[in-house]
Amino acid sequence: MHLRLLLVCALALGVVVSSIRIAEEETGGSALEADNGLSALAQAVAGDYAPDPNAQIINDDSGGTSVVLSNQNSVHEKTDDTWKMHLVREAQQKSKQENKRKAALEEKRKKSYEEANKQDVQEEKKKKQEEGKEKESQNEKNEKDQQNNKPTPENPENSVSINHMCSFSKDPACKGHFQNRGLSGMIMRVDQYDKNPFNTGGDFNKGWKWSHPYLCCATSDDANIKGLYVLAKQCPKGTTTAPFVGHLLLKKDYDKNPFTEGGDFNDGWRWTHPILCQVEDRALLDKSNDWCLPAATCPQGWVDHSFGGFIVVNKHYARQPFHTGGQFNDDWKWAHPKMCCRA
Repeated sequence: MHLRLLLVCALALGVVVSSIRIAEEETGGSALEADNGLSALAQAVAGDYAPDPNAQIINDDSGGTSVVLSNQNSVHEKTDDTWKMHLVREAQQKSKQENKRKAALEEKRKKSYEEANKQDVQEEKKKKQEEGKEKESQNEKNEKDQQNNKPTPENPENSVSINHMCSFSKDPACKGHFQNRGLSGMIMRVDQYDKNPFNTGGDFNKGWKWSHPYLCCATSDDANIKGLYVLAKQCPKGTTTAPFVGHLLLKKDYDKNPFTEGGDFNDGWRWTHPILCQVEDRALLDKSNDWCLPAATCPQGWVDHSFGGFIVVNKHYARQPFHTGGQFNDDWKWAHPKMCCRA
């Protein structure tokens, strides 16, 4: 029973397939003929032709039906359209790739710019930090200078200004707003030479030897003289006594001599002998008028006791601030300050 039914179905399908034929019409167009309108189905199944809204359906004398397509080259046109679509897709793909490439380059450029900008920002930040450190360092220095310039117990508010005046020290550093102006020389009593606070020198005669302090000259009204030396006939309160020394004083003004008298050096100069006094308490020192310092000129509030005389080593002579004098020997030359004493 089943076998018979299958045979009938196969025979019917064969009849349908055999009825399909392609005929060349007089119009030159391609036609598909199929009984009972199956040509459209055959076209759809074959898939070789695109749907054509202008196709004509023709009934022939044999009772069959033909579908005449409007364009005989539709297969070729479909092929061309497929190639065009392929070219379009390829162009779109290339465009996408180019866009990706450009985007990557833009991203790279953007990152490079951001990195460069970040580096510039870091450098600017570093520069500002360095400037801030310099400014902070300068502020600290200014603050320290202000602290140094503030009155201290050794340098009280109403202390006498010794700016541009000179004292004596063994230390060439000349600390406390003092400047080293060269190695000088004065004579010192032999019997007190073991107390010499300065650099040693040779014999001047049987009773005197050379002593060589550095000239330390003040550079500020607030120069702190503590630890340095003043000259006096008798050391005032606030100082400790050191040995007798000797320097020259202009003979024609010798009546102004504030110290102990000495003998003649030559026709124009005579020795005078003060005591070295080391400053320990500036406040007590300021209460006394019995002390002196050498200077190029005597400041206001000081009494001028004429020119004195110290020797200064040749190699430092250009630094000494006093009036120039003659040559003492091959290595030393005379310098002549004013001897200034508290009034």
